[in-house]
Amino acid sequence: MESRGGALLRLGLVGTDCPHADYYVRYLNVDKAYEGFRFVAIAGGQTQRNIELAELGGVEEIVDDVSALIDRVDVAVVGHMHGGLHRQSAVPLLTAGKHVYIEKPLAVTVADAEAIIEAARQADVVVGSSSGMRFSPLVDKLRDSASRLGELQVLSVGGPTNPELPYGGHIFYGCHTVEFAMEVLGNPEFSNDVHVEQANHDITVIGRTETKPPIRLIMSLVKIDEGAEEMWGAMMIGSGGIVASEVGDPSDHYFPVTRGLAKFLDAVNMNAQQTPYGQLVAPVKLFENISKAQLAT
Repeated sequence: MESRGGALLRLGLVGTDCPHADYYVRYLNVDKAYEGFRFVAIAGGQTQRNIELAELGGVEEIVDDVSALIDRVDVAVVGHMHGGLHRQSAVPLLTAGKHVYIEKPLAVTVADAEAIIEAARQADVVVGSSSGMRFSPLVDKLRDSASRLGELQVLSVGGPTNPELPYGGHIFYGCHTVEFAMEVLGNPEFSNDVHVEQANHDITVIGRTETKPPIRLIMSLVKIDEGAEEMWGAMMIGSGGIVASEVGDPSDHYFPVTRGLAKFLDAVNMNAQQTPYGQLVAPVKLFENISKAQLAT
């Protein structure tokens, strides 16, 4: 696909500690898989990591900070692994009129997520963020199965977590499982009321959608052994039967990671927000409600 009007749109990258940054640079600058967009600058100074990324993609400039990107780019990718850093990088870019794609999770607090959304709304620019699990083949498989289950009553999903990692707690890994579940269900609104059971580093969350009738979501996040394969699984229970399936960690993350970026670039080409703001905030909101429930127990 090409950028609107055929003109090259310049991208900047800030927050390169995430391995997904390699995929983004490779996708646009090396594979040239989405025409009309190219990384031209990386923020964060002359670190070894930034130098290697610039060499990988032939990126012309490495600048000191976000403010130095503003006059150099049209679009930006915020790639910090810790979602708590996303607001401070994204809001100045959005306020300056730049479209911004943000590595998952969008944020680790609802306040930060809403500040990001409001900056995008005020500047009338596109903001995007997504887990690669939204593009898992299992999503379509479960949706197809749901049509044969009658009235869907329960979606039970399970996936990995590791709250000991210094990236914001359960939301770092857990957002994959949450966004996967939300995509299967068609991204409904969820109730603020959640029940949480915790054993060591593992948690089980019980919530429900605001649909009529509501669908119960049971989500188990389990700290896996070091070296074990990351697995996700799901079971759907309806009035007409039960369907269960599992999916392992994809051997190549390139497709699901870059698919999210591609959908964002589609929206940039249309110059219109395509992902509803509520859908972006929903995973952050659910994890904030999980934290509140944990504190209350």
